[in-house]
Order: sequence, then structure tokens, then C-alpha cells
Amino acid sequence: MLDLHCHIAPGLDDGAQDVRQSLEMARGLAELGFRQVAATPHLPWGSLFTDPVEFLAVLNSRLEQLRGRDCPVQLLAGAEHFSDVVPLLLEKHRPVCYPGTDNFLMELPLSGFPARLPDLLFRIEVRGLHPLLAHVERYPQVQQDIAAVDMFHARGGAVLINLTGLAGDWGREAQKTCERLLRAGKVDAVTSDLHSPEQLESVARGLQLLEELVGEQERRRLCRQVPRQLAGLDPAEKQVER
Repeated sequence: MLDLHCHIAPGLDDGAQDVRQSLEMARGLAELGFRQVAATPHLPWGSLFTDPVEFLAVLNSRLEQLRGRDCPVQLLAGAEHFSDVVPLLLEKHRPVCYPGTDNFLMELPLSGFPARLPDLLFRIEVRGLHPLLAHVERYPQVQQDIAAVDMFHARGGAVLINLTGLAGDWGREAQKTCERLLRAGKVDAVTSDLHSPEQLESVARGLQLLEELVGEQERRRLCRQVPRQLAGLDPAEKQVER
């Protein structure tokens, strides 16, 4: 399996605070069956690393620390972009995409979709980029109507939910939204969004609930097949065709 969204890089945001925690998270994910993990710190975090070149340099140096200590998973560099910084990146740089792809992880305000979201998605599409929308089960518009995710698919994006959300860590409404999205076939991939070793139990529970809900074949698609495509590890396809 491949995890597209994990705060495993040490000391960069509200995820792993040091190398010890990072390695504990890596070992736990490996035990659950993950072989590749994308390190996706928040961009920006506070006022730090708004420049993607500087951000990647710091991130890769942290990942090398883990690789040098027998990290049991393959680490990929990425970022979880706050949507309000994406317009600036589109003008001056480009978002931090998964290596070798035009796909990047983006999160929206948990208070609700920004007013100019359709325009932002259009601008992203025009640049030939593909946003992966993080933890959509937590957005009020999606909780009210799961068809709200259709705009992301229409603009070449992908819809992600968290295993911790499916496990109920973010409340019953988010959990029910995960279930409805999965039953409707609107989810492209599931992720851990792991911030600490303490959440590993919830990730395990989410994997169990996922298979109970959609079956083994669909679980493999959501945990391995599509994530590998989106991360550029499957040379046959680097975005999801719907």
C-alpha cells in the first residue's frame, strides 16, 4: 500500500516532532502493510517555507535523516498545500508535486469552501496540474451533500478521505460522510494523514472498516492501485481517469 498524505517528516509542522517519532510512525505503517509513504508537511506552516524550492530542500534533508536510520518504508517528498497559498505558487513557482507528476495535495479551510474555489480549480487545470483534495469528509459542504466533490473530479482532481476519519476520530458526521462517499464510488484514494504514533491504532481500525464496507478488491484499489498512479510509481498512468 501507499500513503499519499502523512506528516512523518520530523520537526516541520504539527506532525512528528523528532526522528524517533518519525521512525515509530514508519514502523507502525509498515506493520499495517504500507510500503511507500509520502511525507506531506503543511505548506506553509506559520511563515516558514513558502518558497517551494527552499521547502523541498529542507524536507529532503529531513527525509535523508530517516533513510539513514533504516526507515522501513520508501519515503516520497510532497506537501499539503493550504488552498490560499496555491494562487501565489501558480503565479511565481508551482506547487510541490509528487515526484515526476503534476499531482499535488491541497486542503481547503475546514470552515467551508472558499468563495473563489471554482476559479482556483480552473486556474489549476489550465496549468495542467491536478489537485488531490485532502480529507474531504471534514468539509461542511461535503457533509451536507456528497455531490459537492463532483466539481473536483470535473476539473481533473482526485478526492481523498482519511482512514482516521472513517474510524470516527473526527466525529460521527465525518465518519458517516466517509461511508456515503465510499458507497457512492466518489473516493479515489484513502490516506492516513498520520500526525503521531498514537494515531496508528485508528489507521488500523480504518483499514478494517474500509474492507468491511467495500470489500478486498476495492480496498486494494483505494490503498494501492490509485495511490501508486497518483504518486507516479505506475508509469502507465499518473492521474485517475473517471
